[in-house]
Amino acid sequence: MSQSENLKIAQRGAYLSLVVYIILSIAKYVTGYIYQSAAVRADALNNMTDIIVSIAVIVGLKISIKPADKNHQYGHLKSENISTLLVSFIIMFVGIQVVTENAPRLITQDRHVP
Repeated sequence: MSQSENLKIAQRGAYLSLVVYIILSIAKYVTGYIYQSAAVRADALNNMTDIIVSIAVIVGLKISIKPADKNHQYGHLKSENISTLLVSFIIMFVGIQVVTENAPRLITQDRHVP
């Protein structure tokens, strides 16, 4: 199997994960909102992050599939590294956001019964 074929298979997997994460995040956020559960809403945010990650992966794979050209003599495979870096920043940002929103509750002993 060639590298281009592997990238196309990976792209199909990324599209599938995108659809599944959209469904999961909507279901979890609505459930967390209805039952006032910060943990379930945080998990929904994690799934929303996965949506953004899947989109970044899809874009990175689309660029990686492009063959070598005049400006990129060795191809576009390094674009995967750039999309991975973007993904890591997104995940880090959401993790910091969840901690900053919920850390004060740990200190003040503010508890909600789901």
